[in-house]
Amino acid sequence: MTSGEISGVPSRPGNVIISNDIKLVSKPGVESWGNINVANMYKNSYDYDRAKESHLIKNSEWGATAYLTHSKYGRNTTEIAMNNSSYYTGGGEEEAYKINTNQSSTGNVYGIYDLNGNSYENTAAFNSKYSGTRFTESSFASTGGISTKYATAYSNDSNISNATNIIDFNTGRNVSITGDGIKEVWRSTTASWFMDYATFVDLESPFYVRGRLSWIW
Repeated sequence: MTSGEISGVPSRPGNVIISNDIKLVSKPGVESWGNINVANMYKNSYDYDRAKESHLIKNSEWGATAYLTHSKYGRNTTEIAMNNSSYYTGGGEEEAYKINTNQSSTGNVYGIYDLNGNSYENTAAFNSKYSGTRFTESSFASTGGISTKYATAYSNDSNISNATNIIDFNTGRNVSITGDGIKEVWRSTTASWFMDYATFVDLESPFYVRGRLSWIW
C-alpha cells in the first residue's frame, strides 16, 4: 500500500468518504463500493485523475456501451448474462470472471462486466425538478438545474416511482435525451430490451441508477 492508494476500503459498513487517500480501482472478484452517497461517488470519480478527465459515468456513456454491446462488435443481440452476486464484481469471488465471460459486454475477459446484475450503478444524471434535501449533499446536481460537461439534467415534475419506479412511456419519451439509451430501448411501459426493468428519475427518485435488475436500466 502506498500513499494515495487504499486497497481495502470497507465497502458495506458505511459511506465511503471523500479523501485523497481513497482511490478508485477496477478489479474482478472483489466487493463493489456500497453505502456511498451519490455526491461522494461523483467527487471521488472526478478527483481520481483530472489530467485524464476522470468522472462518474454519464447516461450517454452508458447508452453508448449498451449500443456497442448489442451490436456485432459486442454480444451481437445476445443478452448479457446476469451477475447474481449482489456484492462481488466480475461474476463472483476471485477469478470467476474468467469463467463467466457470458457476463461481459464482449463475451470475453476484456469486456465490461456487471452491466446486468450486481449492485445498482449511479450515473451522473439527476432530475432538476426535485427540490428536496438530497440535492444539498450532491455536488453535481447543485448546478442550477442544468446539464454540465460531466452531469446530465432531466426535467420531470411528475412522480412515477411509487413502489416500483416504473417509467411512463410518454414521460420518458419527452424528457429523455437521444443517445442516453432510455427511450431507444423500450419494449413496453415497464420494460426495455430483453424485457428488463425500466425506471426513470422523478420527484421521489432524483438520481439515476442503472444495472442490477437489468443491464440497460
